[in-house]
Amino acid sequence: MYRLITLTLSTFLASSITLAAALPDTTCKGPGIVKILSDFDIIADNTAIIEAKNAFVGDALSYSVDANPLNKINTVTIDAKTGTIHIQAAKRDHFDVKVSAKNKCGTAYTQFNVVIDEEE
Repeated sequence: MYRLITLTLSTFLASSITLAAALPDTTCKGPGIVKILSDFDIIADNTAIIEAKNAFVGDALSYSVDANPLNKINTVTIDAKTGTIHIQAAKRDHFDVKVSAKNKCGTAYTQFNVVIDEEE
């Protein structure tokens, strides 16, 4: 993000000149990745809880998840404030999960694979 800086100069003729410049906002810490989330194996009829927030750094982050299980009975949700992912594993499946963290300074994401097996 950028900050708009304005400066008004007055001259001895009682007129003024206004200058504007867009400078990078160095006070904002955009999202970054500090840890890659590992692929995850789950046994059906269980719920997996993954703390995705541990993979990111940044100021005032909000989280989102994008997953498309082939078996629609399996669901993936995330708490936008805490970054906690819940995977309800009901039936055999495999799919990718993309986790994003964003704030006013940008967005970062990481991806991992989920495999749901019927039994151990």
